[in-house]
Amino acid sequence: MAEFITSWLLVALLTEGVTEIIKALFSEKIKDKATFATSIAVGVVLAFAFGLNPFGLTGAAAYVSTVAAGLLASRGANYLHDFLKRVGVLKPLD
Repeated sequence: MAEFITSWLLVALLTEGVTEIIKALFSEKIKDKATFATSIAVGVVLAFAFGLNPFGLTGAAAYVSTVAAGLLASRGANYLHDFLKRVGVLKPLD
């Protein structure tokens, strides 16, 4: 379980970083809901890349477990983003 939590935190941090890079590259096109969707997509892709399967399922259900881990990572990335904004590490792109 500790291995999953560590991997999940790493994926959440990477999701935040990659989402911010994509947002900076396409700042005129990616706003609010699109940023949220981008974060979800990046989180799910990274969960598959890292082979996260928090429920230890097999077969087709393993895909559902991995998607769930990606969704959790994207939410973790959103919380991390909010925290970094509050402490002044991230500045608005405006």
